[in-house]
Amino acid sequence: MLKNTYKTYCALKAPKATYNQFAMDNAIDADWWQNRLRLLQLLGGSHGAASQYDTVQVLSRVSKFEVELVPEMIILDGRRGRHKEAIHLLVHVLGDFDTATSYCALGGLNLHGPQSEPQQEAVSAGEQQVILFGYLLDELLKIEDDGNRMTQTSELLLRYANCFDILHVLASVPDTWAVELISGFLERAFRNVVSERHETSVTKALLGLHNLNTSIGLIEKTESFRAVVTGSTAEAG
Repeated sequence: MLKNTYKTYCALKAPKATYNQFAMDNAIDADWWQNRLRLLQLLGGSHGAASQYDTVQVLSRVSKFEVELVPEMIILDGRRGRHKEAIHLLVHVLGDFDTATSYCALGGLNLHGPQSEPQQEAVSAGEQQVILFGYLLDELLKIEDDGNRMTQTSELLLRYANCFDILHVLASVPDTWAVELISGFLERAFRNVVSERHETSVTKALLGLHNLNTSIGLIEKTESFRAVVTGSTAEAG
């Protein structure tokens, strides 16, 4: 029955609620179902003592049910920094594109509570977003249905153009796609590139002006210092 909920949800046409909302809205009056919802709430807790559980210990108890407990595995993968695996499950097993997008927008850290294990390499929030959205783009391009693949990919690129590496996008999108599918992304991306170049030019100009003012001040102080030394020498002579 639980596996069937994934198939049913995945078959729903967008726009649709997240899987967690779908599970709560379609809850059945059975102890195992209610216990499962409580488990999701516990694993996804982001505040207080409920968020401080031992991820490895929990994983050892639920991993044998990984096929049935997909959202739970997504949460645990996220807490362990296995973001690529979490995004794969969100896209291809649940078809929960909104949650996958939120996962990337939040840097993979806050959607289901804090990470219990540190990243191998520290990255800023912005850098993390670019990495995760890159994973999501790769997964969306693997969707089997052509229409759904194009729709999800083009919408994502348009909404979050600032979070993508333009070179990665151009290298990943199939050459057979019409330019119109990603024209919105390209327009915003190139506009950002031009804006960044302008900001860089202004910054360099301001730095040059600051350096010039500093140099002028230094010269004036040096000239003043030399005058004092010359006067002292003349008096001594």
